[in-house]
Amino acid sequence: MARIPREEHAKIRERVEIGQEKVAAVAALYGCTPANIYAILTKLRREDTSGTKLPVPTKPTGSLSATLVHGSELSRKRSLEARLPE
Repeated sequence: MARIPREEHAKIRERVEIGQEKVAAVAALYGCTPANIYAILTKLRREDTSGTKLPVPTKPTGSLSATLVHGSELSRKRSLEARLPE
């Protein structure tokens, strides 16, 4: 079974998502298994979503920390801060 060239990946996605072809039929055209086509589609979808995520700050500061801590965690954090010596 030959490796599917990267240039074909977009065409495969178009066939399945826009052309409504069955994954098994597309796999038969490329001489591979449906699992290979699903892997390509998953990779392409993951690449689409990875570009839209914003970086998360590693250590919040000031008032930002209060907005990142939710519910009971906020009250627990406040009670712990109250116990700390200054």
